Amino acid sequence: MASLPFRVALACGWLPAATEGPGGEFVDQHLLTRHREKDLVGVIEAHPELLGFGIDKSTAIVVQGNRFKVVGISKVAIYDGREPDGNNYFFLSPGDTYDLRKK
Repeated sequence: MASLPFRVALACGWLPAATEGPGGEFVDQHLLTRHREKDLVGVIEAHPELLGFGIDKSTAIVVQGNRFKVVGISKVAIYDGREPDGNNYFFLSPGDTYDLRKK
């Protein structure tokens, strides 16, 4: 079996850092479907070294190197400690990309 050039996360929880250095990612699922947009705010406030992803139903991220692309039919929320427009998170739509080194 050939090894894949990316890792696959199938459930919510903490993942080790995708980039070098301290940190890691915390992933939540069914974000908009279950109205859980605010659930990761407290996690990231308590652990600012983490990068949070809220991935909605029928949506995924494809990680290659230090970047990922949103695929599927809904959105992904990013919780990276910045507060664009006064919010603790922002959304990416299908086709959008994110550089994991921005954190």
